[in-house]
Amino acid sequence: MPLRLGLLRPLFALSLFTTSAILDRCPKERSVHTVKEVGGFLPLLERLKLHSQARSSASLRCDSLKTLDVSDTELRTLPALPKTLRALSARNLGLADPSKLPANLSYLDIRGTVLPFKLGLPRQLTSILIDAQALPYLDFPQALRFLSVDFADLQTFSAPDGLEILVLNNPTGSRWLKTLPPHLLSLSLSNDSLGALPTLPPSLLSLEICRSNDAQHLRFVAPRSVQRLRLDGAAPTNWPELARNLSELDINNRTIPNDLRSNLQKLKLTGAGAPLPPLSLPSSLTELSLLSFSGGDLPALPTHLAALDLTGTQLADLSPIRKLRYLKRLVLANQSTVDLHIIPDSLERLDISGVEHIISIPDWPANLETLIYKRGSQDFLSSLPQTLDELNIDETHGIAKLPPKLRVERFSARDSDLEHISVAFLHEVQSLDICGSRVEKLPNMALPIKALSVHLDQIGELSLQRELRVLIVRMPDECIDSDIHRWLNVEQNAEHY
Repeated sequence: MPLRLGLLRPLFALSLFTTSAILDRCPKERSVHTVKEVGGFLPLLERLKLHSQARSSASLRCDSLKTLDVSDTELRTLPALPKTLRALSARNLGLADPSKLPANLSYLDIRGTVLPFKLGLPRQLTSILIDAQALPYLDFPQALRFLSVDFADLQTFSAPDGLEILVLNNPTGSRWLKTLPPHLLSLSLSNDSLGALPTLPPSLLSLEICRSNDAQHLRFVAPRSVQRLRLDGAAPTNWPELARNLSELDINNRTIPNDLRSNLQKLKLTGAGAPLPPLSLPSSLTELSLLSFSGGDLPALPTHLAALDLTGTQLADLSPIRKLRYLKRLVLANQSTVDLHIIPDSLERLDISGVEHIISIPDWPANLETLIYKRGSQDFLSSLPQTLDELNIDETHGIAKLPPKLRVERFSARDSDLEHISVAFLHEVQSLDICGSRVEKLPNMALPIKALSVHLDQIGELSLQRELRVLIVRMPDECIDSDIHRWLNVEQNAEHY
């Protein structure tokens, strides 16, 4: 079944277990002042987002454009779309006329967009996100494999037979659809009033059930085929036999099973301020997230752990982390105090955003490539290693300029106090995000930047290189919807696989 599994991997960005990828802070939004501003002079531009005041319906003359976001704009008619377009996000629009979508389009998000007309969908469309009100105006193509519907009426909703991934957000009605698609691989349900579930197909590999209602857990029987499971307010009644096949588990402290012994590779537990209970972790774990626990002891950590996330978890002793010889990624965000001497030499990526107090500055690991750091100081930056490829100091206060010798390829200082960037630094950086910083103007020079994110008033007379592939030009104080990361992540992963 290689076709289905290949499709499932990239589309998990929209349902399960890819939060870190979705929220990756590398610039992924694409925004310009008007459509005409990119026409013709940036031939390699692949991704574009229009800001909310855009009204233009000009043709897009970017021959390589693959993803476009016109969500929340004032467009009444979609622009003439390039044939290369593969992903389109057009949420919350008031379209007056039907538009012809490119034949090669594979991803479409029209949630919140009013459709007073029949919208013809491309035959190659594999993924679509909609509101229930759009259902009467759409005929799903046979190629459709991913469907996300908000507010679907379970008494009338019918899922296409060929569907492999189904997401139902806040479905209404008390009666379930009688059957789910026979070859369904992934099912995601989010609703406090969910009652008994229908019979789940034996083909199911991934299951997500989210209910914030504390009154009573939803009890259900999960197919033994399930490998990825995310639960909030629900619990399987056949846990022992289910646990043997699970590779990924994401649950909160209300539903942590007594026995976690299994072949799990990824485990995520959320505490919501509760103490961390005693845990016996399986030796097979390679990724562990213990989020928002208050108090308790760090459990014995598996030897081959490669990723550890302790965001918001306050534990007295983190010294066992130092012994993890294979740890590559460590997140200690939103801790009150962190002693960086616990960092193992194998570390490649460190996130200490929101740490209130750093006790000591260590000898940095030789392979450290990425540092995410907020509430920083000038002295701390001066101590950074020369091996860094990526530095993120978003929302950092107290850093007005960068150390003279600092060189990185990917740099983000969004909404920070940064006031100055040297020409030498700009000659090395390839991805730059200074939206909301205090940098008033970039120099009038040709830069090797391939990804640029700035406010409109920061550009000046900047000479943009023809090699630019990523362009974000936001209006000051304009809010970017984080949901855009989802569809861009789908497109990126689709190309990768």
